[in-house]
Formats: sequence, structure tokens, C-alpha cells
Amino acid sequence: MRLLYLGEPDSQERLADTHDCLHEERSILKTFAHTSGWTIKNMGPLYVPKRGDVITMGEKEFDRYRLVIEYETGGKLLLTKDGVYLNDSKITEYAFRKNYYFAVGDNVFNSRDSRYIGFVPEEYVVGIATRILYSRDKQTNRIKWERVWLKI
Repeated sequence: MRLLYLGEPDSQERLADTHDCLHEERSILKTFAHTSGWTIKNMGPLYVPKRGDVITMGEKEFDRYRLVIEYETGGKLLLTKDGVYLNDSKITEYAFRKNYYFAVGDNVFNSRDSRYIGFVPEEYVVGIATRILYSRDKQTNRIKWERVWLKI
């Protein structure tokens, strides 16, 4: 049986080998939902919302969907001991108004992607990558010509 990988296996193995004690020292490992204790090494499960989905609001949902809800409403989401508030109104559930994507780059340690910024609204997606345009070796700083224009 042939193993199929999602992503770049060498980088993922380096990430897996990164000692957990480095998480606090290296903010690069923290995700957009870091108050859940998530890092890019240990993240999820995470539901990607779509238009019409309704979630019950609690501490976990506040942490994971705060940025999306504030984007959609233009309001400020606040978590208190009494519950979740959108501006001055307590909310117990939220219905998403838009479709979202979770976009991930191929550089596990240095891609400022959805692991860091959160979900991407559908209207921000302007194309689909199909080929590698540019690739540089970190150690030698030389262009990796064998990767240029490869299909993704």
C-alpha cells in the first residue's frame, strides 16, 4: 500500500519532532485560537463554517470563531463569566452569513496562513494555485530550478 500525504512530509516530521516545551517560547507555534491551547503542532478538530451554519456560543466557539463573527457583524465579541456578548447583547447562538476556507501554505514553520490568521472569507479567494512559481533553498539561497513550474 502506498502512503499518500497531505502537505510536505519532511516539514511535518520536523514539526512533530519540535519539543513541546518550545511552544511558549516560540510564538510561531501559536495559532489564531491559541487560548484553546492549540499550536500549529496540535490543532483541532476545527469546523470550517459556511453560510447558514448555526453554532451554540460558548467559550470554545468564542475562541475559534470570534474573528469571523466580528468580521461579519462589524461588532465586538466579548466573553464574560455570564456568557458571550456581541456589542451589548448576549448571544447564545450565531448563524454565519458567509462561506469560509481554511488556507494552508506548504512551509510548515513559516506560512502566515489560516493557522495564524483564521478563516478566509470566500470573497477573498481570487484564484487557485496550480503551479510552483518560485522555490529557493534556505541553506544555499539558490533557486530550486527543478521545482519551478511544477504542478501542485
